[in-house]
Amino acid sequence: ALSCLCYSCVSNSTTTCDHVTQIECPGGKCMTTAQFFYNGVNSYYGFEKGCAKEEMCGQEGRSTGVNIKYQSSSRCCKGNFCNGDDEYERKYD
Repeated sequence: ALSCLCYSCVSNSTTTCDHVTQIECPGGKCMTTAQFFYNGVNSYYGFEKGCAKEEMCGQEGRSTGVNIKYQSSSRCCKGNFCNGDDEYERKYD
């Protein structure tokens, strides 16, 4: 089975990823997920990186309720550290 190295972290902004670590992913793919949340008053942005979850690759998630809006989008890539700094983190900025 192919494996690759990916960046792993979670962020509560669109600029910095906290506690970046390097992890080995047995599937050979990395993933970046961008997220946006609005609660009627404030907007929150964030993203996370890690090993690809195949069922999330290329998926757009969205839910809305009374004064609540949530969006997420995941992008997967192949190759060592392919989920490094990219514009995708700021998808909802």
